[in-house]
Amino acid sequence: VHAALAGLIAAASITTFSLIQGASASPAATPAAFVPIVPCRLADTRPAPDNVGVRRTPITAGESVTFAVRGTNGNCTIPETATAVVSNVTLVGANAAGFLTVYPPDAPRPVTSNLNSIAGAAPTPNQVTVALSNTGAIAAYNNAGSVDVIIDLVGYFAPGAAGPAGPAGPRGLSAWDQIPSGRTVTGEFLFDSSTTG
Repeated sequence: VHAALAGLIAAASITTFSLIQGASASPAATPAAFVPIVPCRLADTRPAPDNVGVRRTPITAGESVTFAVRGTNGNCTIPETATAVVSNVTLVGANAAGFLTVYPPDAPRPVTSNLNSIAGAAPTPNQVTVALSNTGAIAAYNNAGSVDVIIDLVGYFAPGAAGPAGPAGPRGLSAWDQIPSGRTVTGEFLFDSSTTG
């Protein structure tokens, strides 16, 4: 019964993903479609021969570094229509316990972390999905110590028309409508709450 109830809830729920681009964007969300790409390295702050992109030194404590995303940067080419990216971000060589926050640089830095680090830890990766700024960039903030950062992109979001609506969930009379007046029934009943208000 519980499995069937979970199935009904899942079938009756439709989730729409929308992204708001940049800090100055309209509050109305714009539908966006995910476009997977062959993974590419946007940035690697380690020195040569590992370095990719314009940053060649670790990110220091309290520093935010902006990385251009749209256009050709590092080993990536991302179209001007992109509004967000899906990435794999890796911390390497942290010398203190801290965290890294990735966010659009034209938005207030959120009080969140995308990756946590400790001194001497092995390279630490995490998947990060982040909206781009209005100029097509992302920022990485390091709160403590210094750490090298590698940013690999695996796809991006671009504006797209909403897809067709999914099938309607199961509907029908509620369990209470099927019990004759004056009858006492015991047991468990499964019903669609959308029909009962």
